[in-house]
Amino acid sequence: MRTYLKRLVNCYMNLDCMDRQLSEMARWKVGDKRKAFERGEAFFNWAAYSLSRTILVELAAMLSPSADRSLIDWLGKAKEHAESLKPTRYNQNSPNERETLSKDAYRAVIDAQLLQLNSHAITSDNILSHRNKAIAHFDKPYFENPEQIHEDYPLSKKDVRLLLNEVRDILKDHYGYLFESDLNMQVQSLYTLDAVLEYTLGFIRMQEDPDLLEKGFEPMKYLPELEPRIFPRGA
Repeated sequence: MRTYLKRLVNCYMNLDCMDRQLSEMARWKVGDKRKAFERGEAFFNWAAYSLSRTILVELAAMLSPSADRSLIDWLGKAKEHAESLKPTRYNQNSPNERETLSKDAYRAVIDAQLLQLNSHAITSDNILSHRNKAIAHFDKPYFENPEQIHEDYPLSKKDVRLLLNEVRDILKDHYGYLFESDLNMQVQSLYTLDAVLEYTLGFIRMQEDPDLLEKGFEPMKYLPELEPRIFPRGA
């Protein structure tokens, strides 16, 4: 169960990373920053398309009530094996010690968490519909009119983020119960998109700086020398 929990935590962290990259892309689409985004706009739009669909597929899998492996399945098994798991928590009366939760107390925690997840049932159902009707399979109405899925099963970025936060909090709680330690549920070293676009924006600003150009700065000297691309016949 502990190994199973760790794998669910890794699944969440991947989802969180992808969702944050989408947010970063949105931030680079406005204001002066957009000049950098436009240098690779087609690629970034493809990346956003892929990330958004991957998030829905993997979040649907994580919250599936019928899958062999999912957060719902883990909670059910944790409830069943509450006594043998021996979960612990900080002892409020003795901060340096931990106390073991009774099986009834641990099961009550899990029941409350399942209720919290159920409060996002509309979002979860809509995610599942997107996956089943427009991603994993092509239902005719949504294949012929891709925008229809958003009207029939609306999903806002805020709703998806709130559901991700709920998943994060549940996993974090159980990690503390079973591993007796706190867990940072966010990858701190994720600066891939920002790093690329910040350097791009910096170079664009140099190219547009009349003082630098007047002093002899030649931007073309600093552009990479790209090998000529040869496309196969018929491409």
